[in-house]
Amino acid sequence: MPRPRQALHFLRSALGPEILENRGDEELGVRPGSLWCDAAAFQAAVEAGQLQDALDLYRNDLLPGFFVAEAPEFERWVELERERLRRLRGFRSHRSTSFTLALYQFMNNEISRLKVR
Repeated sequence: MPRPRQALHFLRSALGPEILENRGDEELGVRPGSLWCDAAAFQAAVEAGQLQDALDLYRNDLLPGFFVAEAPEFERWVELERERLRRLRGFRSHRSTSFTLALYQFMNNEISRLKVR
């Protein structure tokens, strides 16, 4: 198994030095706006009331078939995110943007409450 420094070196080499940012001694993140992500673009389109754009972006569940061994917290997070995105996609039948956004905010609050920290 690669060491954390080796993995970090590989990521920086593969992605470029401008993509990743340190967030303290034990956390690494992706610099906002440096990568395009369909799931983030989907959520942004829903929040902006651009429901047709959101539907065009949603093609499948988040990370289908992706699995990380011995990472139960990650697996729980992925399942919660998959369900949240599925529910957002289900809003396509609602024509009222304000109703859609209110329902989205309620659902986000409920899922946040259920997350194990």
